[in-house]
Amino acid sequence: MKKIQLYLSVLFFVLIAFTSNAQDKKYEIPSGQINYEMNMAGLLVNNTLYFKDYGKSECNEATVEVNGQKGHLRNFVAGGYSYSLDMIKKSYTKVPFDNTNVSYSSTSFVKIAKENKDVKVEGEETILGKKCTVYSLKNEIIDAKYWVWKNMILKMTASAQGNKVEMTATQLIETSSQKGGDDVFSIPSDFVENKLN
Repeated sequence: MKKIQLYLSVLFFVLIAFTSNAQDKKYEIPSGQINYEMNMAGLLVNNTLYFKDYGKSECNEATVEVNGQKGHLRNFVAGGYSYSLDMIKKSYTKVPFDNTNVSYSSTSFVKIAKENKDVKVEGEETILGKKCTVYSLKNEIIDAKYWVWKNMILKMTASAQGNKVEMTATQLIETSSQKGGDDVFSIPSDFVENKLN
């Protein structure tokens, strides 16, 4: 179970690191949901990214099974805290997360490609009917490619220190109102908080 939690924690960090309440836009569509299939060193993970307010609010939910053990975690940021929920144990932890000064313009792939000599534009490919710009990142630490549409990653391959990660979007839903309302951005009433020392 600890292995499951470690892999999912790494996944959440990668996908939600820049979640904030900044005034600019992270994505170019107001709200939606992206379903991914991910292979992390042979570990298969199903991940769903929910977002609203052009990406100002995001929630990641992932399920995985290892040796008969199931993991189902959810992570989001709200009210100055980062919340991690264990949907099976019905428990959660929260830690302070000051992200009020984050600017989404700094996470734009176009901006990153212009300012980082390790990032290059490789061309265009279509994923789920969306014409994506393909970016590559290669240095002494990582060798990766990202397929990006409206600043959303629809596919990613990466290799670092012999570890490989592949992630592909299997469904993209654009909505005018977040599917499921705000339920994924709140703590269920029957969940218990795990206090951190």
